[in-house]
This record gives sequence, structure tokens and C-alpha cells, in this order.
Amino acid sequence: MKRVLLVMVLVLLGGCATTKPVAENRPFSVTQPPGWKEHRTNALMSVSKEYPALQNVDIARKGLQEEKQFTHTKRRVTSGMLPQELAEVVIDEFQSDQNFPVDAVEENEPAMIGGEPGFRVRLTYSTKTGLKYRAEIYGFVHDNWYYQITYSAPARYYFARDLPAVQQMVKSFTLAKAQ
Repeated sequence: MKRVLLVMVLVLLGGCATTKPVAENRPFSVTQPPGWKEHRTNALMSVSKEYPALQNVDIARKGLQEEKQFTHTKRRVTSGMLPQELAEVVIDEFQSDQNFPVDAVEENEPAMIGGEPGFRVRLTYSTKTGLKYRAEIYGFVHDNWYYQITYSAPARYYFARDLPAVQQMVKSFTLAKAQ
């Protein structure tokens, strides 16, 4: 009897031990860095190595027809925008967030993401307690969707330490064939 009870407990606990959400029906594929864990959020995908406040990568997409594409800016992404114009909208979104004021836009340049022309922006912002974060944002438009990959981490140590792994993740990004 003890043996049967032990087996039942192990089977039940084994079913609870999964840490990775099912990745069905995503409009893209990407290779997450080894040892990073996926978290359930409103983004299409959110991963971090230790804890989301220490380093986090969010992959999101917004419909070009959505009435409110962003939380803090009224500006919109539209089809036919140049990568530089897309970057300006995203920078405005970050600069309009009063909770995490942007300290500086360090870099803003064109980038290829998943074979699509887009942008890469690097900026710094601070929390209300004074902790400085650095973020690297990639974005592009494909069909009727705006895709954004955002990496953020404390600027002092974690950002530089994990940036190469995140850049490899971005390089592995590809859109699904059936778009």
C-alpha cells in the first residue's frame, strides 16, 4: 500500500514539475539561451536567466490595426514606415513612461531581425529608487504586425553579462512560414 501511494505521489508531483509553458501556435521560432526560463506574461514570450527583475527578454507583437498599440504614447506604427521611424515611435513610448524615465538613448541604428529590416535601440532608464537599467529593443513590421524584442537588465552588471546570449537569441529569431 505504501508503495502504491508513493508511486501516485511521484506521478502527481512529476506532472507539476514542468517549468516551461507550451509554445504552440507562436508566429515565430527562437532559440532561448541555455538555462533561461520562460515566464507567463502578456507578451508572446518572456524569458529570464535568474529572475525577471535581473534580466528579461520579452517578445511581443501588436496589430497595425489595433486602436491603442502602446501604453504611453499616442503615436502609432503603420505599414510602410522606415526602420528609423519605427525606432522613433518606440523611443517616444519609453520616454513617455513617467514611472521609468529615460536617462539617455545610447544607440539607434538599423538592424535585420529574422530577415526583416528593422531597428535596434539601446537606452538607459531609472526606477523611482534610482536603480539604472539598460534596455536593447529590436523592432520591425511584417504584414499587419509590429514585432518587438526587448531585453532589459540592471546596467551595472547584468546587462553586459547577458547581452551576448540575448544577441544570439535575436539572431535565431525567424517568423513562422504560415503568416
